[in-house]
Amino acid sequence: MYRTSDYTGTLFSHVAAVYRPGERDIAVEFVEALGCVAADTPAKADSGSFFMSVHPNPEDLDPLNNVFYLSEMMPQQLALEQALKAQSEKDPTLDDSIRAYREAALATPASIPHFAINFPSMAAIEPVLDRLSNGLRPALAERVGMRVFRPGDPGAMGKDCIIAFVYTDIIVSGAGGFGQLIEIQGRPRKLGGH
Repeated sequence: MYRTSDYTGTLFSHVAAVYRPGERDIAVEFVEALGCVAADTPAKADSGSFFMSVHPNPEDLDPLNNVFYLSEMMPQQLALEQALKAQSEKDPTLDDSIRAYREAALATPASIPHFAINFPSMAAIEPVLDRLSNGLRPALAERVGMRVFRPGDPGAMGKDCIIAFVYTDIIVSGAGGFGQLIEIQGRPRKLGGH
């Protein structure tokens, strides 16, 4: 099998994401629903939690490439998140702006910051879409939204690809109060990126 470590060109290495204190288990459950494998590492984050490496390919657990890392949110970020939430509860303009941003994440997802995971075919992504639509326990499902573009749908990227945008606040690679958008693609690699 070809492995990421066999590739000799420049490549994308990783994304660092965080989860809120006490939400490690639900974060693992979420990334596994995305079709990824989470593995503990011996490295500790500054928050005191151990980093987990999350791999989109369970047969290639390269710890440095084609991976994203998860760790517990730093206390400084948690304090910022809590202050933002408290302020939005007092300020209708801020609250409306945050709500509008969250709604835009699925209404116009291609223009919202996100990262993407590519599956090698439309058939390969179908079990993930089914799991995200029908297989999440209620506590997880209420924190996950999804918009799927299939061939022929308005906004579809072509006749041989399925693209879904998954929105959550369980893991984030930025401010948790705004949530995280993750694109999952099922398409042949020959098409390249978008």
